[in-house]
Amino acid sequence: DTTKYQNNIRSIWHLHATSNAQNVFNQVEIDMQTLDTFEKQTEGDLRYQIQEMLLNNLILATHITRDQRKFEKAHYYANETVRIAKCMQESDLVATALFTRGWNRLEWGIFGMMRRNVFQVQQEKISDAIRDFQSALDLFPIQDGNESMHPQLLGILTMEMMRAKAVLATSRKMHVPSSILTSIDTIEDTVGKQHIADPYSRLLVKGDRGEWHEEAYRSTRAAVFDAAGLPGPALKELNALDQLTEKTHKRDETRRFVWRDIQRANVLLKLEEFGEATRYAKYALLASQDINSITSIAIVTDI
Repeated sequence: DTTKYQNNIRSIWHLHATSNAQNVFNQVEIDMQTLDTFEKQTEGDLRYQIQEMLLNNLILATHITRDQRKFEKAHYYANETVRIAKCMQESDLVATALFTRGWNRLEWGIFGMMRRNVFQVQQEKISDAIRDFQSALDLFPIQDGNESMHPQLLGILTMEMMRAKAVLATSRKMHVPSSILTSIDTIEDTVGKQHIADPYSRLLVKGDRGEWHEEAYRSTRAAVFDAAGLPGPALKELNALDQLTEKTHKRDETRRFVWRDIQRANVLLKLEEFGEATRYAKYALLASQDINSITSIAIVTDI
């Protein structure tokens, strides 16, 4: 009976998105161990279904441990994600796994090292992230002018790759190529395409519980502009994002709104709006403490 494992995945992912899943992480580990044993003892359709659940648990474990700034442990889970996906011989799942590992490497490269409470970019990890993103894209060569990767994954993957390239360029004191900033405009076509209603399926398609909608696109655009050293355009995106949120009133994903306050505080700091930056940093700090997000607390410390 695989139903209980799917239910665990759904409930723990929801808990992670809305508050704090660290207290139930031992259940994730138990389920992964059990599923790993089942995977070795089964075959055919049942084995494939077990591998899917194992893959989903590994992606979840990557997110939870990364949130605790346990980047090396998160990297282990992300590596296992890639291994299982390759065993399943599904290009879509391999792409999702590569994106998961690349995303973790990107966050590790940006937020993994601090000196005197200031983050130090680890260029090698950023380069590794870009290679993972590109490897995922290479699984789907363009045919007849159409990209066969699912647009939900294509959108977020390409945006995060542009963010990584911007971080790498600025860390090397180099000019951010204009191609990076213009390419993010073309990604708007992927927003909301081929909507995936079921969160369990969405995780396997794009490696994250959240939808690739207009709000997610605007938030990631702001992150790219910020990484490129352009706080003005980044603030414009965040203002547009707030207007969207006022219409939808979807405030059930605490981590998403913590990240938004962090983004705004960081951008306002660069614009020398110190009072407002401090106000949003305090919002982010209090919320980060409530959900025990060690990575978010470290980012606020840096700000």
